[in-house]
Amino acid sequence: MLETTIKILIYFFSSVIHFTLFIQIKNIRHSRLLHRMCALNVLILFIWTVLRLLNVIISAATGQIFYPIYLAGSVCVFFLPATLVALSILLVKEKINSILIYILIFAPPSISTLMLFTNSFHHLFIKSYSPNGYSFVFGSYYYVHCTWQLIYATFAVVYLLFFSLKYTNCLTRQILLVVLGIVTPIAVDYLVYATYFSRLPIAIPDSIYTLSYCFTAICLTFAIRRYKFLDMLPIAIRSVVDFISDSFVVIDYKSNVLEVSKNFRERFGQLMDIEENNFFTALNDAGLYQLAGKLTEYVYLSEHSHENAKIEYELTLKNEQRFFEIEIIHIHAHKQFMAILIFFRDMTEHRQVLRLMEENSKQMMEQARLISLQNLIGGISHNIKSPLMSASGGVLALKNQTSKMETLLSGLNLGEKHRECADIIKDMKKWEDSIKNYLVYISDIISAVKEQTTSMNGNLNKSFTVDDVLSKVTILLDFELKKSNCKLDCSVDLERETQIEGDISVLTQILGNIIINATHSYTNGGIIILKAARKGDAVLFTVRDNGKGMPAEVKSKIFNEMITTKGKDGSGLGLYFAGIAIKSKFMGAITLESEEGAGTTVYITIPLKENKNK
Repeated sequence: MLETTIKILIYFFSSVIHFTLFIQIKNIRHSRLLHRMCALNVLILFIWTVLRLLNVIISAATGQIFYPIYLAGSVCVFFLPATLVALSILLVKEKINSILIYILIFAPPSISTLMLFTNSFHHLFIKSYSPNGYSFVFGSYYYVHCTWQLIYATFAVVYLLFFSLKYTNCLTRQILLVVLGIVTPIAVDYLVYATYFSRLPIAIPDSIYTLSYCFTAICLTFAIRRYKFLDMLPIAIRSVVDFISDSFVVIDYKSNVLEVSKNFRERFGQLMDIEENNFFTALNDAGLYQLAGKLTEYVYLSEHSHENAKIEYELTLKNEQRFFEIEIIHIHAHKQFMAILIFFRDMTEHRQVLRLMEENSKQMMEQARLISLQNLIGGISHNIKSPLMSASGGVLALKNQTSKMETLLSGLNLGEKHRECADIIKDMKKWEDSIKNYLVYISDIISAVKEQTTSMNGNLNKSFTVDDVLSKVTILLDFELKKSNCKLDCSVDLERETQIEGDISVLTQILGNIIINATHSYTNGGIIILKAARKGDAVLFTVRDNGKGMPAEVKSKIFNEMITTKGKDGSGLGLYFAGIAIKSKFMGAITLESEEGAGTTVYITIPLKENKNK
């Protein structure tokens, strides 16, 4: 009685485990053929366990086995090795394409089932059995049946192990658990068949079968719940993971991590816990809340729109800023959802190349702009010089004639009688001086423009230090500063030997022009600050004065148009050409801040030599 009770408890416990596992697999949201085949295996085990349980109960009540239930349970066991073969193939590949393979898999169990149900006609399967159904004498086909069952079960294990090692060079925890679960009942089968065929007097209890299948269900349950066995990609697909240069992670619809590429482990292994089952939990634990929020949002949107999504994100990896293009792809096979693939493409070098190309393009445009200006101004100056010289000659001739008329009127004492003539001569002398000044002003502007474009269009690029520039500026502007009663306060907040590459004459001229502009902003002199400091991978030159400043409308146009705040005393060329030269000669930038009555600050940023060469 105790033995029967123990059997009933074992069968009942096993059937509960099989049923629970079956429901769990059936409730998977996006099921594939792999899920359905695994569910079929578990369903067969469940039906077989329930039938065994019924037979134990009937046997305890009547003292004999109910033969139809025994036959139904035997049929379940017949198909189990075949479904294991199909499951192992689906674990390696996504599907079974050939009908012939299905025939080879399911033909032997179908034949065995037919032989069992027609046994009363040929007795090839079972020759005879005792009235209570506890003992059997098997026929010749039984040996064929046992042989193919063992071959199929062994093939399923060997096939799975072989292709796992072939494609991945390792056995994952999921595969090891599944193999362990499959091997256990197979080992029991080998033991039972060995004792039967060798006629050894060893009786193996029927409950051993049930316990072995129960152990299989436990292994499958643990593999599914703990290691997401049924959510993993087929082994043949996973084999390409390590050959993809981009980092990526594969998650299921619950955000559980299914696969992680080798590159992803190497790049993000120190930043986040790769072993964490939930991908977004791992991101949040690593402090990447914004990234986790963005990915969650885009995964949801792409799932409902059925379109891939892309975002850009900046991460700090190994104390270095890296830019990633993150692409979210929903993978479907045969209209069945499989997984979500999240690519992390490192775009840092690509962006650096694009930025360098953009800077080179700007530099070439500014160089071309300078050359065009030089050609244009050269042509204009040539065309204007001739009329200027003619006008200057005319003014000189007019001046001589005016002087002669004035002398004549004075010698004949006609000035008092002809007062209007004296007034005309006086007005003519004023206009002569005005016209002469305007002609000189135009000539000076043309000369200044030619000098600016010629000096800034040279190609004397070489390395020089910050100290070289500051020394030249200080020496060249000494007289101008004393004349304007201004003082230059020069300070350096970086190594004086810091290297810059470019034309030192151009930079000296630009700084000189800015400092001279600063002296003009004072009425009675003042202090001008010249400072050189490190700003990232560049040198920042700052020129500051506390003079009168400039209006907002002038400040907005100062680098784009030849505009001046000094009236006829200025040409507006200095900062206009400075903006062009800083971009074309140094790949730098120039900006300013100014407020009327508070002064002006000009900032010039020049990339360092080592950064410019990268």
